[in-house]
Amino acid sequence: MVTGVSRRLSTFQLARGMAGATPTPDPRDVATLSCSAPPALPPNPSPAAAFAAVVAPTVAVAGAVMNSDDAFNAVLARDLPGWASKPGQLSRADVDKRVVDAKITGDDAAALAVVAEGFDDLAKANQGAFVTLADFEKVKLGHKFEENQNVLKTAAYDHLNGPLDYKALQQGDVGDCYFLSALDDEVRFHPDRVAGWSEKNADGSCTITFPYRFVSPQRVTSPTETEICLHASSGANGTWATDYETAWENALHPGTGRKGEDGQDPVLGIQAVTGHDASDEEIPSVALADIHKQLTDAFADPTNPKIVEVSTYDAPSPNHKPQDGPTRTYTNGLIDGHAYSLQGYDPKTRLVTIRNPWGSNPPSDAVKDLGNGEFQYTLAQMIDQFEMLTMETDKPAPAPTPSPVADHAKKVA
Repeated sequence: MVTGVSRRLSTFQLARGMAGATPTPDPRDVATLSCSAPPALPPNPSPAAAFAAVVAPTVAVAGAVMNSDDAFNAVLARDLPGWASKPGQLSRADVDKRVVDAKITGDDAAALAVVAEGFDDLAKANQGAFVTLADFEKVKLGHKFEENQNVLKTAAYDHLNGPLDYKALQQGDVGDCYFLSALDDEVRFHPDRVAGWSEKNADGSCTITFPYRFVSPQRVTSPTETEICLHASSGANGTWATDYETAWENALHPGTGRKGEDGQDPVLGIQAVTGHDASDEEIPSVALADIHKQLTDAFADPTNPKIVEVSTYDAPSPNHKPQDGPTRTYTNGLIDGHAYSLQGYDPKTRLVTIRNPWGSNPPSDAVKDLGNGEFQYTLAQMIDQFEMLTMETDKPAPAPTPSPVADHAKKVA
């Protein structure tokens, strides 16, 4: 079981590049930092390529051009005294308070998002209680700051800005690929239906009602600029990805706000966006001919295809138990313990169209890279590389026992 596989690389990884050391890529550390791919990298950077960004590009802050690490540290040096409740010591409570402050915008919001993402790792040096400016100066986080600057430059602040576009969806810091992959598919096939989940309120907030009838409607306010950097984003297409993600988190965990999810079974993700139940199968245990027929049937009606997800194997780890299933170390760019949306199948060519909810990182052995994290595999490749196949059925989703997050076997994030 794997949880927390979100869009960005962890601060712990980045810390390996400090003091002139050469950072070592480790996909298992993909955990706590999120948003979009570093603009200095190729359009679909691998985790290893992201590590290479320790030599930061230059960015402009307050009209001055400087190294992005220096730029981030300059903004943090200016802002941290005002954010901290104790001189020089920024606590988690301080950070959480500022994340929801709509008055923090621009470079300040971009820097605060970096702080929020890296807090838990860097606070370990202080028994988890706080972080200091010196803690951040020891690691190179300038390219994360620059990512956030670019996210805010392209963000639209209305819930919907034109027709929903699945290609705009990018997973952020929250480990909820099981939900976003299902949402990805539903937006691709039924954008108007998904847009209809939300109702604009007079105060500018939205009330979001999911097809999954066992969670209550959720009122969400417009995200702050810091939250837009931290969470699932949909760029110039509006804040709908952030809003739907927040509403789903709140529905499962009332009162937690936009603090993050630990990953769940893709069955739950499909139930959330369709209101239907889903089947869950271990791919190695199903004959190729049977998977071919299932996918052919799933996409037989082009006006109403089924929602389908495929999930990768967990990576080997000391904590992995035999009953948790087989493991695999991926070298082709696929992310372990991660759910992908399956967006189409051609029974004649036996090509499968798959998308990573990160909006990037197609595998190096893809038959074709379609951009925005979308790629094609042969059916044989899919069967070889993925562990689980989760598919929408026609049956209504059953009542959860005892809660919507219980009794799900394979958890992915």
